[in-house]
Amino acid sequence: MSHRSALLLMLVASACFQPARLARDDSATVLAKQILEAPDPTLLGPLPVRTLYYGSGNDRRRRAFKDSV
Repeated sequence: MSHRSALLLMLVASACFQPARLARDDSATVLAKQILEAPDPTLLGPLPVRTLYYGSGNDRRRRAFKDSV
């Protein structure tokens, strides 16, 4: 394929796409309506917590995560 053909093909292909347009940020409105119907996680539940592991869960060297990574 010659350089002219490649250039022509790129010009034709670029004419098929519209430029991206960013939408106005409406996160404050959308997130204000997100309501989670769940019990308060700060209150004690019916079961005791014996051990709590905190982390991303992708550390192969941590004993708590290595088998599931």
